[in-house]
Amino acid sequence: MKKHLICSVVAVLLTGCNDGNNGNTNAGVSPGVTPAAAVGAIQNINPENKTVNVNGVWYPVSKIAYASVPLEFSDLQTNMNVKVRNSSLQRQAGVDLSLEPTVSGEIQNINHVTGTFTVNGMALTFVGISDQIQNGQWVAVSSRPDQSGGNRVTSVVQIQNPALYALAEIEGKITDVDENASTFTINGVTVSHDASTQLEGLTSPKVGYWVEVDGRYSSDGFQASKIENESYDFDFDDLIGEVELQGIVTWVAKNGTAFELNHRGKIQLTSTTSFDGGNKGMLKPGRQVEVSLYNSNGKQYAREVEFEDDFDDVWEGFEFECFGIVLNSTAASFNMRCNGQNRNISIDSSTEFENVDPSQMDGLRLDVEGVIMNNRYIAREIEADD
Repeated sequence: MKKHLICSVVAVLLTGCNDGNNGNTNAGVSPGVTPAAAVGAIQNINPENKTVNVNGVWYPVSKIAYASVPLEFSDLQTNMNVKVRNSSLQRQAGVDLSLEPTVSGEIQNINHVTGTFTVNGMALTFVGISDQIQNGQWVAVSSRPDQSGGNRVTSVVQIQNPALYALAEIEGKITDVDENASTFTINGVTVSHDASTQLEGLTSPKVGYWVEVDGRYSSDGFQASKIENESYDFDFDDLIGEVELQGIVTWVAKNGTAFELNHRGKIQLTSTTSFDGGNKGMLKPGRQVEVSLYNSNGKQYAREVEFEDDFDDVWEGFEFECFGIVLNSTAASFNMRCNGQNRNISIDSSTEFENVDPSQMDGLRLDVEGVIMNNRYIAREIEADD
C-alpha cells in the first residue's frame, strides 16, 4: 500500500508485475467474519489460495470484474484500488471484487521524464512512468486525493482487453454544475449528460457529490452514459454490517465529533470509537487511516480508526474556520465578514447546517468550518454563532 507500482498488461488485462510479496507464505485467510464491504488498495496477493489483502484483511475471491467485464485472478496487481463486497458476511464463501480506478481511458501527452500525462482530459503525474506505456494505449489509473482536491497517483496499468475499451471512466468530486448546458466538472474535466444518461443514487448532478462516471471522451469533453453516486452516504446504504475504508483524512471538525475521508463523505465519531496505533488527537488532514464504520439512520459512524505510518503535513493550512456576519447569500454560496476580510464561501452537498436555515442566512452571525480546495473555501459545517 505504501509502495508505488506501475505495470504493463500483456495477458488478458495486466502483466505479471508486483512488489515482490505475492508469494507470501503467511498469506492465509484470517479467522472470523469479514466486513460487509471494503474499499482500498490491494496490499498483497496470494495466487496459490486466491486471496487478496485489502486494508489488512485477507479475502478469498470468488468473482472479479471491471465495468461488468469478468476478469481472472491473475489480472490483479498490488496498489490497484478495489472494492470488495460480501453481503453474506461469511469469509469462507468468497467475495466479489471490482476494480475501482480513478480514471480509465486512452493515455495521451506522456512525458516520461516528468511523469506527466493526461487521461480523458485529466492532467496527472506519476514520476517514473514505464517506458512501455505509450500515447494511445488504454490505461487504468488508481490514486488518492491530494490537499488541493486533485489526485496523487499510486498506480498506472495498461489495459489490453478490448472488451474494456467500450467505455471510459472518470471519478471524483463534482466542483461545478451548469444546469442549462447539462454539464458538470470533475478535476477540471467537463462532463456532459442528457436524457439517455443512466443515474444511480442521484436525481441530478450536484456540487459536492463524489461520482463515478462511465462514458466516452473526445475533444469536446466527456460524454456520460452512466453517473453513479459513490459518496459514502450512498454507496453502502444497501449493506448490513460494517464497512472497511482506507484513505486520507481530508477534514476534521474542530469539536472532534466527525471527520471526512477522501473528500467522499463525513464519518461520525462517538465516545465508543476506538483508535488503534494512535489517539484521537492524531486525527488530522493528511493522515492515512483505515476505518471500520457502520450505518445508523443514514449516517456513517466509526467503530475503529487505525492509524497508518503515512502522514503528509502539506495538508496543513487547507482547513479554515470563520466567525462573522453573512453579508449576502445564495443557494450555492455566501459572502461573510470573516476574520477581518470579506470571504466568499461555497455550499455543496456535503455542507451541514446546525440551527441555521440556509434560505435565511443574510445578516446572521455564523461559525463556519470547511476546507480549501483549488483556492475555493467550501463549508463543511455552518452553525449559528451565539
